[in-house]
Amino acid sequence: MERLDLVDKDGELLGVTYVRDSRPLLEHEFIQDIKIWIKDTVSGKFLFQKHVPRKGSLYGLTGGCVVSGESPLDAVLRETKEEIGLELLRDEVVCLGNFVHRETFFTTVYFYEKDFSKTKFVPDPREVESVHWFTLGEAMELDKKGLMRPSTYETYTRFILATND
Repeated sequence: MERLDLVDKDGELLGVTYVRDSRPLLEHEFIQDIKIWIKDTVSGKFLFQKHVPRKGSLYGLTGGCVVSGESPLDAVLRETKEEIGLELLRDEVVCLGNFVHRETFFTTVYFYEKDFSKTKFVPDPREVESVHWFTLGEAMELDKKGLMRPSTYETYTRFILATND
């Protein structure tokens, strides 16, 4: 039973703890979630995980919900460790910004880069089938083929395009 602290459209806590899928959200209530763009400084490629079949078998970013009592930064550190076995350095994680997604999520997007050439990833088999490195062009080709989670393209156009121009 996942417990989440709800926020408003500006990301301000509402003082309401919500049990996931226990009731429909009210119009002014949003679930906090996070996504992270992870870049290898050597290859210039970005990390994408292929989700397990029960999660749609689509490629996407590492991410998830912010659980009750947790900050978005704490959530990105936890989700990255849980989903792909990668421990990030807190001080090197950069917040790119926030946006409302699918009318129910207040999403905070992060960025992290370093040399990952010697890094061994350990995907959680309950959530992640495999981990891949793609250029932005390769990732957008996957998106055109319907193989990318919709939220990935939205974070790309809002945050990554602006930083790579």
